[in-house]
Amino acid sequence: MSEAVRVEGLSKVYEGGVRALKGVSLDVGVGEFVGVMGPSGSGKSTLLHIIAGLEKPTEGKVWVFGQDITQMKEDELSALRQKNIGFVFQFYYLMEDFSAYENLLIIGRLARIKDAEKKAREILEFLGLGHRLRHKPSELSG
Repeated sequence: MSEAVRVEGLSKVYEGGVRALKGVSLDVGVGEFVGVMGPSGSGKSTLLHIIAGLEKPTEGKVWVFGQDITQMKEDELSALRQKNIGFVFQFYYLMEDFSAYENLLIIGRLARIKDAEKKAREILEFLGLGHRLRHKPSELSG
């Protein structure tokens, strides 16, 4: 299996010496689902933010589909996130008045994604929600 994400020796120390991560290494294969769990303050969000290129690590490297994102410029990171990175959080934030399909479609259209309608359906199918396209967020379980 090829790697979607590779993290080596990742550390993050915030202002004031607060350490969020220390020497984290992991590989995530293409098509693999990973849950990040731990107590509050253990660095879960920091790890995800660094993998997505939203924060820079103090030490270490991150590769997404073979690209070293620690060396990328902001516009390159933005394009990478738009095409390749997504998170499903324990609490999702969807617009209650719109269906699952419409929530995705709005984002696709705002991002000017070609064939946004088709892409929204594909994403819901991939997530196992193809049969729930028209369901509102209140009709979906966590």
